[in-house]
Amino acid sequence: LLQTAKKGTPQELVSHLVSRQPGSFSEKELVQLTGLSPEEVKAVVSELEGKGEIVSFDGKLYPTQHFEKLKEEVLELLKEHH
Repeated sequence: LLQTAKKGTPQELVSHLVSRQPGSFSEKELVQLTGLSPEEVKAVVSELEGKGEIVSFDGKLYPTQHFEKLKEEVLELLKEHH
């Protein structure tokens, strides 16, 4: 974690954490893990959401690809049961 923090941008750090553990972190938890200020985390999350890289759902952050896969699985289950 510290190596990524030293070498990467805040965007890369947040993106890395969210990708490694989808749905594990809220913005508040990212503040604690990264050492970034709440304002920095909020700005980074907004930027990554704007780029379509991550999505916030129920207070937790997910990589967009992971969230899309879950959505497809749920839709498929609904089709099977209706």
